[in-house]
Amino acid sequence: MKTGIIKAIYDNGTFNSHGKLFYSYKMLIQFPNEQKQTEGEINSLSHPYPLGMDDEITVEASSGQHGLKFKKVNSEYAGQSGGGQTNPTARTTVQSNGNKDEMICRQTAGKVAGEVVAAMIRMDWQSLDVNSKLLEISDIMSMWFIEGTKKKKPDEDDIGF
Repeated sequence: MKTGIIKAIYDNGTFNSHGKLFYSYKMLIQFPNEQKQTEGEINSLSHPYPLGMDDEITVEASSGQHGLKFKKVNSEYAGQSGGGQTNPTARTTVQSNGNKDEMICRQTAGKVAGEVVAAMIRMDWQSLDVNSKLLEISDIMSMWFIEGTKKKKPDEDDIGF
């Protein structure tokens, strides 16, 4: 497994596998302590490829019949066997990877809060202070996502949980 910087990426066709359309790309990666860039093929379900030039990427490289193949490794799960969680639907608290996971949880909480407030507006809540309700619900949901605990408030029933 190596981490490097993408120096070039270009389309290399498509193929179907297991009922899904895959996009093939040729990629040049500059690995640290290597003088020349390494070219290989990488496949993705996304088009265009989700990373671009000068982005960092971690890959496993293997030599095949048609040249070097890259497989992107999610750096969060690098070194884990079995591909991560055994039950992907189980709710767990966030283990902080810097602030990335926490930021994703806060963004999700903001989206949930927006949906709840939109439903409240559709229900014609006359005395609704939209801004404060959005912040309040977002704060409750983000604490629940991040810490696994529900924030307690005296008027908890106002938001329905």
